[in-house]
Order: sequence, then structure tokens, then C-alpha cells
Amino acid sequence: MIRMGKTVSLIVIASMLALAGCSSNANNAGQGDSAGADSGKQTAAPSVSTAPVTLTFYAHVAELDEDMYQKYIADPVKKEHPNITLENLGKGGVNKLGELVASGTIPDIIFSGSDNFPSLKNVAIDEDLSGLLKKFNVDISTFAPDAIKTLKDANEGRLTALPFSRNSAATFYNKDIFDKFGVKYPTNGMTWDQIIEIGRKLTQKADGVQYIGWEPGFPDANAESFVQPFVDPKTKKALVDTPVYQKVFAMMKEGYDIPGFGGDKGTVRYTPANFIGDKYVGIYIDWYNKMMTQLIAAEAANSAPNWDIVTVPNFPENANKGRHSSIQFLMISKNSKYKDQALQVIQSATSKESQLLQSRNGRISILSDPEIDKQFGKDVPAYADKHMENLFAFKPVASIAQTKYDDEIRTIIRGVSNDIVKKKLDINTALRQAQEAADKKIAEMDAQ
Repeated sequence: MIRMGKTVSLIVIASMLALAGCSSNANNAGQGDSAGADSGKQTAAPSVSTAPVTLTFYAHVAELDEDMYQKYIADPVKKEHPNITLENLGKGGVNKLGELVASGTIPDIIFSGSDNFPSLKNVAIDEDLSGLLKKFNVDISTFAPDAIKTLKDANEGRLTALPFSRNSAATFYNKDIFDKFGVKYPTNGMTWDQIIEIGRKLTQKADGVQYIGWEPGFPDANAESFVQPFVDPKTKKALVDTPVYQKVFAMMKEGYDIPGFGGDKGTVRYTPANFIGDKYVGIYIDWYNKMMTQLIAAEAANSAPNWDIVTVPNFPENANKGRHSSIQFLMISKNSKYKDQALQVIQSATSKESQLLQSRNGRISILSDPEIDKQFGKDVPAYADKHMENLFAFKPVASIAQTKYDDEIRTIIRGVSNDIVKKKLDINTALRQAQEAADKKIAEMDAQ
């Protein structure tokens, strides 16, 4: 671990490393283009000291439980590089990393997700490690192209991290609730109007239980197929009061207005626990990684709902489109004293062997390897009778360029739901006020 004085506050964590799917035994060497290398001029990776070293590891915002950390990162590293000891600093939210930096404890390796780049920018991530990638002859062509593009789009076109795993979204549904009310199961490619109609039929009170047919989710997630950024990069004005969010909130308000949906408290969101544990939500649309961790645990405890999945719904003009590419990545702190060894850690975690293990255990591989994809979920008994292929039916939409303002603007957009439901504001007024608040927040951040 690297210690720094408090006077060096808010230094950046991040020269992000990249591994190209080549494992430490160079199983991918010589394929495709390596970062920064001339075509046809592949060179051997430099020798790295095998002296014992300890590197610190931290999970920033993105979900990484202890089992996943051990199975997909720590164990492969121990097997291939026994001289490297990983010290897991745990995980934390947006502010925790800043606290670590301010205290002088900067992790050598950081795990996070592409949607969390704005919060990393606020701790000053600024380094392009193309030189190190060239030094190690890292071959980025072994990764899924959209994953590499997503990471570049997240950081002004610079590849400051490389992928570790990926995410997708799906419509999860409880077949028992559908059967209870005699409603046909959802299918791939449904529109929001069709989902809302199902939601009406399932939102009923029966046997003392108030069933919620459909959970409308977050507005920014429902807007993703339009590929609209949160901020106009030229004007530095928020993109909140727009036709996109007019359409999205009009759709979501139909869900909020279904009799019985909000109850006495005017609820605007239900949680995965209400779908998985309480079993009173019929349709839940969310990211796969978030839902599956909880569903698999419930399956192991024999307490899971009778679930299955179809594709995410959409507006007619955006038919057959998924959400954006959500990528989990591994990066190296620019202050690490052990960058070469940290790269070896990433190589182990993104090798074909390690990625195959992830795929068989139900995590989506980051490598462009059809053979790995064919093994998806093979070691997960709960998937035996599920239509998990629906997870891959739609290609992800293009990623958007991210800014340091995005987290704040996203929070403001999500607050519009409460303004509509609890404050009883009309959509036009709620969006106009949110636009004003967002522009004010951008000005405040620029003035700091």
C-alpha cells in the first residue's frame, strides 16, 4: 500500500492498467494489435521481479463480494504469481475512496464500473497508461470492442483502465404471480406500453397481499436507448428538460398512477428484495449482476421466486435495443510502486482461464471469445430451466461521453419521480425545476 501525507489531498488514483486478455503465460501474445505497438513488431513482455510484494486492492462503488474477489482475482493471482500478496481493503461508496486518499492510503489496484467514472474523476484520475501497455505488449483486441470503446468514452478517449467483466440488463418476472392472475408471461421485444398493460393486470390485492405488477425503475436507465448525455459538452448545460425525459416520465407516470401501486406513502420505487424475498413484485427490470447475486443466494436457500427473464422493454422507435455497455474494470494507481506486478494481477484476472471460470459461474466474460460465451452459466444449477440466452438477445447501445457532473445530474433526474408523485407537480414543471437545479449544480462545481 502507498502512504501519502494529508497535504497531498485528493491526488488521483488512477493510471489505469490494461490487460489484454493475455495471461501471464502469454497465451494471447501475438494476436491483434497491442496498445501503442507498431503492427507486426511484437516484442516479448519485460521480465518482472519475483521478489515478494504486497499490493492493496479496493472495490469502488461497483459490487464485488468476497467470494467473487477470492475466486476470480485473488486465487488466479496466487496460482500464477505466488510472490504477489493481495491485501483487500474492502469496498465503499462514492465518498469512501476520497477518504482513503485524504488519509494517505491509496490502493494499488482499484476495481470499479464504467458508470462510476465521474466519481473517480472527482478524485483526479488523469493518466493514460498506453506507455505501460506498449511496454508489456498488451493486446487489447482480445477484449470485446464495445467494452474498450465504453472505457475510452468514459475518460475523454483515453484508455486508462481495461475491462474485468461486463453487465447487461433484463426483465425479471415472477411466473407464480402471472399464474395467480391468469396473465400471459412477457416476451422478448415488448414495448413499455405492453409492460404497463401487464402491470395493470398484476397490480391487485389478493389474500391480504398487495401485488405490484411492474416496478418502473430509474428514469435515466429507461432513457438509455436514446443515448442522450447528461450534459451538453459544448454549452455545459444539463440535458434534463428534454423531449427524451418528457417521454420517459410520461411513461413512468402511467405506472405510478396504477391504482394500488404507490399505496398510502406514495412509493415510487420497489427494491430487488421485494421481488426476490417478499415476492410481491411481478416484473422487475434491472442490471443482471445486481439481481443475480441475490437470486442465486435465494436459490441456494431454497427461497427464490419462480423467476425467468426476457429482454428489456423499449419505446417503439428504439425497438430491439439494449442498455449501454456496463463494464467493470481494474485500474492501477499512478502512485503505485509496483505497477509491473499490478499489471500481472490484471493479466491473471483477465486470462482465458479466469474468464472461462467467470462465464461458467454466470458472470459475463469480457473477452471476445465465442467458446467462452458458450460456457455461460454451465456451473449454475439455477439456470437449468431459465432462458438466460435472452440476456444476450439485444446488442448494447452506444456509450455516452461522461463528465464530472454526471453523478449529480443523475441524482437530480431521479428526484423528479418524487416531485411528480409526492409533490404532485406536472411533468413540465418538475423537469423545468430539475433543469434549473442541474444547471446551478454545474456552475457550483465549476466554481470550486
